[in-house]
Amino acid sequence: MGDPLLFLACRPCPDGAPSCQDGEVLTVDVNTTERCCPTYHCGEKSCLLQGETLQIDLDFLADPENRCGCTSYTCVKEPVCVDGQRGAMRPGQTLVEHTADGVCFITECTSNVDPITGFHKVQVSHTNCSGQCQPNQVYEAPRHPGLCCGVCRNVSCISHTDNGTAALVKPGASWVSSCIKYDCVDTQSGPTLISYPVSCPPFNESECTKVSNCHLCLHLSHVIE
Repeated sequence: MGDPLLFLACRPCPDGAPSCQDGEVLTVDVNTTERCCPTYHCGEKSCLLQGETLQIDLDFLADPENRCGCTSYTCVKEPVCVDGQRGAMRPGQTLVEHTADGVCFITECTSNVDPITGFHKVQVSHTNCSGQCQPNQVYEAPRHPGLCCGVCRNVSCISHTDNGTAALVKPGASWVSSCIKYDCVDTQSGPTLISYPVSCPPFNESECTKVSNCHLCLHLSHVIE
């Protein structure tokens, strides 16, 4: 006769599995699953990294070495973008942020996956909204937080002189230059510069100067108050 077969039987464990509180999950040390009395502990149902979720390890659950039928959990990366300050974002999600000096930042979660982190890539762009305003305008932030840029509102008129310089003019001012009259008037969009041509009056010899061209309209070269 051959040697008798030996069967090993585990005695009841002196310490049973602990009772976990709400929000905790009962886990087992994977290095002790071959023992009759594996080591259990309670842990939070969460992962340390943003963008990861806790899932049951099905391979471990079906492993024949898992004699106790214990449940193991693993952290799995979600298909999201992860930003330290903004948290997790879904692909296609866009976040618009504004600075006090009128710069708009757009953060978009793309469909491209970073091979190093395993998360989707974040694309950030910015627009200097206030920088698009003219010297005679002030920038007003958008009323809706989802919009990037606001509007540039006129607070005065801007006039360009013959030498290329710009001058700010208050509403109500009028002047004539090169036979064109300019009026700075208030409109619904703010002060607006309106221009239209003017013609010289009939020639009057009494208004001529002896040292200049007699056909020059002298009074049209002055600003009309």
